[in-house]
Amino acid sequence: MNERIKELLVDNKDIFSNGCTESNGEVYIHGSQDNLQKFAVLLIKECIGLVEKDIEPELDGSDYAEHWNMALRSASNEIKNHFGVEE
Repeated sequence: MNERIKELLVDNKDIFSNGCTESNGEVYIHGSQDNLQKFAVLLIKECIGLVEKDIEPELDGSDYAEHWNMALRSASNEIKNHFGVEE
């Protein structure tokens, strides 16, 4: 399992019914379909965060910067809509 995925699970273990367990270098989610849904949402939000981190808070006025931000916001919204994830 990818180290970032393990970290994501451990850092958010309180959202899972019955938590999650670390054993022999692996992390296991206990429980239910609801836990699977929560994990999927965590992964999607992580991906959205990767896209949104590159949005420039202050534009330099160039067309390129404005188009860059529009493209990143559009990509972020597409991911959210595709997976039905709320912020």
